[in-house]
Amino acid sequence: MMKKLVTSLLLSLAVPLAAVANDGYDYLVFSLQDGTTQTVEALGATITFDGANALVTNGTTQLTIPVANLATMFFSNEASTTGIGAVETHPSATNGSEATEIYTLDGVRVADMSRSGIYIIKKNGRTYKQVVK
Repeated sequence: MMKKLVTSLLLSLAVPLAAVANDGYDYLVFSLQDGTTQTVEALGATITFDGANALVTNGTTQLTIPVANLATMFFSNEASTTGIGAVETHPSATNGSEATEIYTLDGVRVADMSRSGIYIIKKNGRTYKQVVK
């Protein structure tokens, strides 16, 4: 798995970072397994590997990213990415006898919330989000 990830990273760097920056993608974003992201300006950036870490530098910023903790790496035209900031659960989202539809964030309908994750619940003509830990 680790060898495949490192090979994928090396192949993805075949596109020169300066050329990507000239196309409007000014930043290189690293999403980690814990859900956090780290961003570096793509222009002039270099990535080298030192053991189990990817070392990313661009002259002003230096990042050390454990390769085993890397989920995705992509180019972006924004310095930061956005996502779900907060999830609130309505108390009646899963109570009562009305028909309830439960979906994963991928849009797949499921019978119950037996696995951890974030679910979208449709009930009584309203939609709620539910976090299951």
